[in-house]
Amino acid sequence: MSFHIESTSYCANGQAPRWSWWIRGVHGSSRYGIVGTDEDGDGLYLFIHRGNQAPERQPLLGPEQFSLAGKSCRTEALHQVSHALKTLGWNQTA
Repeated sequence: MSFHIESTSYCANGQAPRWSWWIRGVHGSSRYGIVGTDEDGDGLYLFIHRGNQAPERQPLLGPEQFSLAGKSCRTEALHQVSHALKTLGWNQTA
């Protein structure tokens, strides 16, 4: 699956996923998806949206395999998530 990371969001207050990324190519070449961590910055999830319901978290990597807990540097987080997605077999586009 090819992907391109469009934006990075960071939420320090623990009320939303700590880190999230809008990614083009998650559901096909022109569709966007959201990948993120839990509220503590642990684990990596694909967030599935279905209408007006709260998004479902589909686990991609567990907290023992992916963690950004205690980190707030966007560049470091972007590098780490790109590497993790490539490890899962996703191919990053230019």
